[in-house]
Amino acid sequence: MWTTEQLRMLIDERKNNNEHYHDLVEGGKKMFWKELASKINLLFEEMKKERRLEMVRNTMKNSIVNFGRNPAEKEKAAKTLLLLSEEGNHHDYNDDNDDNDDNE
Repeated sequence: MWTTEQLRMLIDERKNNNEHYHDLVEGGKKMFWKELASKINLLFEEMKKERRLEMVRNTMKNSIVNFGRNPAEKEKAAKTLLLLSEEGNHHDYNDDNDDNDDNE
């Protein structure tokens, strides 16, 4: 299922490329929609990953503050946050438990 934001992007792209779209033959029109759908899905998947990573970072930051009384726990939380930040910079974050949401 497409979100309202994704549908808006589909409509806008179609409007912006109206002349090009009408110049396409039947097979080209199908390819236009497939390529556009892929582009939107990739864009929104990246946005979802960034939001998830930001939530994890915020949780870890809160953990560091909450574990401030115990230096060992604070250090462990800080190291975990650093690792998560490095993963996020390389876009290695992966959550296989969330395959069936927004983009079906």
